[in-house]
Parts: sequence; structure tokens; C-alpha cells
Amino acid sequence: MRITPDLILNLERLSRLALSDTDRIQAAGDLQKMVALVDSLQQLDLTDIEPLTHISDDMLDPRPDTPGQPPTDLLNRIAPPVLIDNFLGVPKVPGKE
Repeated sequence: MRITPDLILNLERLSRLALSDTDRIQAAGDLQKMVALVDSLQQLDLTDIEPLTHISDDMLDPRPDTPGQPPTDLLNRIAPPVLIDNFLGVPKVPGKE
């Protein structure tokens, strides 16, 4: 896959970023390196390698799944303070009307 200036502009638009020309050049170089790494990984012969189900063979002891009350005091402290028709309001995104 080739990283083109049009691809960088499209990614910039989709992510709602405003990159400078220098940042676009750097992003294109970084993305090209990532694609090259993935391409090199696809060249590996993995025919005798078993797929992993976990990164490590060590398994953590799961915590007990017991029902309980949510920490409403904490949730109320961090919730937005705006109520609209008994629903919590979502803060506006900066720069959006």
C-alpha cells in the first residue's frame, strides 16, 4: 500500500485534524513505516506456529462476580451537572455550535 498525499488529506478530514504541511509529511512517513512493518510481518512463514489464545500462559485469578450497588456517590460527583428533562446533559464539544 502506498501512502499518498490524498490519503493523508482524507485521514486528516476524517479525524477532524488540522495538520501543517510539515506534520502531513511526517505523518505520511510514519504511516509508510507502519505499512512496511505489516508487509514484512506478512512475509513470515508461520505454518508450524500454533495460534495464541493468550499472550501469556499465566492466568490471573478472576475476581468474584458478586452483585452490588454501584458507587452512586462517586458517579454523582463526576457526572455533568446539567439536567435536561431528567436526563444528564452532555457537555458541548469546543468549537461546535
